Amino acid sequence: MNKIFRNSLMLAAVVFGFSACTDEYEYDGAGEWNAAENYQEISFVKTSESVTLEESTYSFAVSRENTEGAISVPFKVEVNTDEVFTVGEAKFADGEKTALCTVDFSKAEVGKAYTLSLLIDDPRYSSYYSPNNAYSLTVKYLPTISVGKATWALSAWQKGVLTCDLRMRTDKPNAYVLRGWGANFFTLNGVDVNINFNKETGELSVPENFTGYVHSQYGEVYLSDLNTYTGTADYPNSWDPASGIATVYMIYYVGAGYFGNGPEALLLEFNQ
Repeated sequence: MNKIFRNSLMLAAVVFGFSACTDEYEYDGAGEWNAAENYQEISFVKTSESVTLEESTYSFAVSRENTEGAISVPFKVEVNTDEVFTVGEAKFADGEKTALCTVDFSKAEVGKAYTLSLLIDDPRYSSYYSPNNAYSLTVKYLPTISVGKATWALSAWQKGVLTCDLRMRTDKPNAYVLRGWGANFFTLNGVDVNINFNKETGELSVPENFTGYVHSQYGEVYLSDLNTYTGTADYPNSWDPASGIATVYMIYYVGAGYFGNGPEALLLEFNQ
């Protein structure tokens, strides 16, 4: 009995001592709402985007629950690759629920990816614990012009026919983009697949490109021609100028291996 009583006294002393120590500090525990009273509840409509753009500006949307009053919402810039982005405030008119904010990256190099990360941290507009108060944008500036149509006959892995917009890069000779590759096949809208093609010599190569497809077990699936994949010149691609059809030795792969490889037909039809 005395032993239990002594242990109880010791436990009480420990608890009292712990309380006395922690009284010296202010503690904002999890769930502590650090927003101002009647704050606007501003949030990003999308929290993450990755885009390839022809123009050097892009607009993203923010929304609010409390639509009373005209306000301007500042953003805290957490990441700005090479300081290429310029971003202003989001401006809401009285009663307006959604506002667009435009980002300028006209200083970006063509073909290089840049990332902008923003946070709404003003307690008048958001709480630290509010959902969707952070936003990340990754952009690649890639101006191109439409020069025709491309038709890709799949056979090395999947079977099917893909039709794409054939576009030429304005910054790089012999560099083309197959826009919408894999649309309604691998993904809904397709992706940009880059190829290198010299119409004078018929030389054609396909560097590594993401197909847009993510395998449930092995992750992102990529494509390239076999020469790129193996680092050799053992698989010569060819192009017939009379028919406009190229034979390209392709491979579709993931980090753990590949799904298939072999020759595929690519028809390039240039505008007159």
